[in-house]
Parts: sequence; C-alpha cells; structure tokens
Amino acid sequence: MAEYNENEMREYVLNKFKANNDYEFLEEGEIEKIVDAMIKLDNEFMESTADDDVYDDEKGFEFIMGGLKKEFEQYKTYCMRLTDDYMDYLEEYLESVGEIEWV
Repeated sequence: MAEYNENEMREYVLNKFKANNDYEFLEEGEIEKIVDAMIKLDNEFMESTADDDVYDDEKGFEFIMGGLKKEFEQYKTYCMRLTDDYMDYLEEYLESVGEIEWV
C-alpha cells in the first residue's frame, strides 16, 4: 500500500479536476491556484483542530469554502461545488493510500 505524499495528493486532486469538464470556464492556470489554496486552507484547518480526535468534515468544508470565497471572489458562486469536489477527490486519494479510518 502506498503512503501519503502531499505532492502526489495534489497531482491526484488536480488531475481529477482537470478530467471534470465542469470547470472549463476557469482561466488558464486558475484550477492549479484554487487547488493549492484548498490544500493550504485544509492544512490550516487541521492545524487549528489538531487536538480533536477526528476530522470534522462539515467544519472543514465550511472553513475551506469560506477561505476560497475570500481568495477567489470572482468564483464565489462556484466555491461550494469546488470545495465539495475537492473533498471527494481528497477522500478518494486518502482511501487509496490507506489513510482513512472510518469512525
């Protein structure tokens, strides 16, 4: 079984977004910036909740989406869908490397 690698995770998530034709309206290079921002926001959320035993998906979603809306105001109507897809793709990656324990 593979082990978690943030660069591999980024590439996995980015490739999923690029394969999803729902985001063709984004300007060239924007999906990379958005994915990087979501990873950064997710890491910030995890650091702020490091004392918690489990990752709270709902709070994580709200944190990421809120940060994304601030950073990419021009796409704020799409931030919910972008965040939802990010979390789905991240979950797929984490499952593939055995990093998810369902509680």
